[in-house]
Amino acid sequence: MKKSTVLLIAFLCSAVTVFAAEEKTLPAEKFLYWVRSRSASQNSFADLNGTLTHLKRNQGGAARYSIRFQIRFGKEKVQAKLLLNNSEQHYFEQKHNDKAASTITANVKDGGLLKKLGFRIGDLTMDFLYYPVVSEEKTTSYKTLKCRVLVLRSPENRPVKVWIASEYLFPMRAEFYSSFDKLNLSPEKTLEITGFEKVGDYYVASDIALLSKEFRSRIAFKDCFAVRSDDPKAVEAFKE
Repeated sequence: MKKSTVLLIAFLCSAVTVFAAEEKTLPAEKFLYWVRSRSASQNSFADLNGTLTHLKRNQGGAARYSIRFQIRFGKEKVQAKLLLNNSEQHYFEQKHNDKAASTITANVKDGGLLKKLGFRIGDLTMDFLYYPVVSEEKTTSYKTLKCRVLVLRSPENRPVKVWIASEYLFPMRAEFYSSFDKLNLSPEKTLEITGFEKVGDYYVASDIALLSKEFRSRIAFKDCFAVRSDDPKAVEAFKE
């Protein structure tokens, strides 16, 4: 039987069971490295189209914007492109080498509309998986899945707490904090994978929520396409 694949915004990873005994003994740094390494082995591409909805607290109805997100996983790097509202473009590149910094460019200044809506393209590619581990909290369940909970350190010295499903090696939730002394308080924003859709041999993360005290943003992808990274459509999307 051919194994299906779980396609997350962060990466495509084989939906196979991790050897439980070995996973439990892995130190946090090695576990996170294993999570990152899954994406490097997939050689996959996705093209996702949908709507980004943004609702500010106490400001009436929600605003809606078209969004297209393309991501390609090669043997050496991850590449992603985002088109927002048919005009704003963002590009992301991350080498699989865990010491390599990501490259982010855009055709707008200061993050543009995407930042105003609460997102970074790095949030969608889940670049926090490349942050160093500070500590690990007690393993817990999230949406019925057993998750290891890691506290990571951003380049700006801010904590990110991540729930990673132990069996499938993918992140389900991330909480972002302004500083380590506020780690026990409410996060500035929370990113959640809230829905999946099966596309051929892949499961697509079709619904992503970003929540804070000031706003609620949601990305719903309704038109999803996924193939190998050497497919002509994948090559054309990221040709140099």
